[in-house]
Amino acid sequence: MVVAVDYQLCEREVKKLEHLRISLRDIQLATNDFSDTFKIRYHHLYYAYKTTLECVDREYLSSIEGKNIGELPKRRYTVKIMCVEYSEHLLSEIEIISSCKHHNIESFLGFCDEGPEMILVYEFISANHLQYNLENHNLTWGKRVKLCLDIAHGLNYLHDEMENQMTIIHGDLDSFKIELDDNMEGKIVGFGSAVFLTANQDEDTLGSEHAKTRESDVYSYGLLMIEILCGKFISMITSAEDDSSDDITPGQMDPTKILWILL
Repeated sequence: MVVAVDYQLCEREVKKLEHLRISLRDIQLATNDFSDTFKIRYHHLYYAYKTTLECVDREYLSSIEGKNIGELPKRRYTVKIMCVEYSEHLLSEIEIISSCKHHNIESFLGFCDEGPEMILVYEFISANHLQYNLENHNLTWGKRVKLCLDIAHGLNYLHDEMENQMTIIHGDLDSFKIELDDNMEGKIVGFGSAVFLTANQDEDTLGSEHAKTRESDVYSYGLLMIEILCGKFISMITSAEDDSSDDITPGQMDPTKILWILL
């Protein structure tokens, strides 16, 4: 168990995110003290729980200035609760994801730093990642193209459409960072490696040790798009597909043909 004291977020740093703070007591009640009944998956970095929880209504987050926290309207969401180890990057991740408001980006609802682990609360999408669905034959050609567009819209928002001319470079875009909702719509998740740039910054301010740029995100998106359209991981894609077959199903097209279409 990580000792929280070493990385506890100081009040000064977290003050501007105070409206997103959720009490440990409320989370314990919502999960029956983190009962396995609510656990939806286990990852080597975190536990995750699915439940319902009352949080500040995201629709009103743009108009919170000058209001007391108790005055902010709330609503009950179906949520994903993640318990993660404290680290020096967590505050940055919270700042980054809490500033995103787009239907193709996961919605961050709040956090709790009262216990030995940091607790992050997101609106529940699903426990269904794209990496487990690349070969899913229910993903028709049309759905795969739509999924590529979903991710493109989300990435374009991060790069060029955020408020106050801010930019987010995701930095780690792959099939595990895409969750699929019940309608198989794609949403970008996993901002642990992301970089946040204000209006007065560009990639040059990051220093030579950072290789994260808009271009690197776009490159990762291109690889991801090929995986979606081919129905297999990029490491498995070869040009040795059987061109003689006329019975090509969605997700099983020759990758060289896909590249020809894209070019």
